[in-house]
Amino acid sequence: MIKFDGTNSYFLPNYSRNQISNVNKIPDLVSNDFTIEVETKIDWKKNMEKIDFKTNFDLGIVAFNGMPFGILLRREDDKPIISAGVWVVKDDDNLLKPVYCDVKPKVLDDVVKIKMVYTKNKSLEIMVNGESSTLELESPIADYSDAWLWVGCCSGFPFTPPEHQGNFCGEIKSLKISSENYDFLDCDFSMNNGRKIFDDSEFGHHLLKRYINKDNTLVVF
Repeated sequence: MIKFDGTNSYFLPNYSRNQISNVNKIPDLVSNDFTIEVETKIDWKKNMEKIDFKTNFDLGIVAFNGMPFGILLRREDDKPIISAGVWVVKDDDNLLKPVYCDVKPKVLDDVVKIKMVYTKNKSLEIMVNGESSTLELESPIADYSDAWLWVGCCSGFPFTPPEHQGNFCGEIKSLKISSENYDFLDCDFSMNNGRKIFDDSEFGHHLLKRYINKDNTLVVF
């Protein structure tokens, strides 16, 4: 596992010198049906303390940025919620709003296996250690074709306001993202060199550790 302490995260840009294929697969992935599977150990106490609705709102376990699309950690009163979240286009005024498919865990297990299933513009489903929930989508989702993938936060860009970065506390053991036609990403987090988590899919989508340059730009290496 790799530990996330609320300050560190990993990402996959929508371009990379490290991809085996030079084709950016994110636009195709997020425009069709896909699945995210993650095995994690959640620090329930730290995360619930972080979500105070002032300095932090949703926390990202795995998410495409902009308007977080993926697996999120939220809270209702003092109860944690694991959600599949996405932003949709409201039909009446063309504005965007977030929608969530939630599981409120009955038992706060040490190791949590989470699966999110997105069916294009139809539904979101979330499964958490045997508990599940499905949300029917009544509107098309936002355009995520320019999004980057973030692991351990909602968005780690230097220009993202701190309260919307959504840094997660816990550990992650593995992550797999698949479409109907290919495995987009398949990572065992023990396979890393401190700067990259190696991807076993055919595309070489190695996750990069977030580093910020002195000029406050994100390093893509």
